[in-house]
Amino acid sequence: MASVDLGASLWRKPGSGAFDDETDVGLLVSAGMGKADTLDVTAWSLAFGLPLAISLPQAEHSLLTVFFSPSLAYGVRKLSGGTEGAPLFILAAGVGYTFDFGLGVHAAVHHILIEDSPTQIGFAMSWRFGGK
Repeated sequence: MASVDLGASLWRKPGSGAFDDETDVGLLVSAGMGKADTLDVTAWSLAFGLPLAISLPQAEHSLLTVFFSPSLAYGVRKLSGGTEGAPLFILAAGVGYTFDFGLGVHAAVHHILIEDSPTQIGFAMSWRFGGK
């Protein structure tokens, strides 16, 4: 499996004060492909997303961030008997909290809007090195 993701900021509203929120709208382009080792299956996808994030400063220089990201994707699956492809609409949302000392905790949900698609839930931790 392999993927390449590119992200860019389309619009940013910086906070005007110490406790004012910041808002970011971005563009995310993601391309990926995979090939099974034991089966004759290959898949690839291309997705375009518009993530919206709002960051809210908290006490003691911590930061709460919430995001929502709708995406449109196209996926193709090649099986030994043929090829199938379809456009997909994807919704993602999440929340993250970053402490002043660098630790971040994050949770997100991700759902592809097709029949019988499970909702995926993820949790992560991160560490910020260096400056703020």
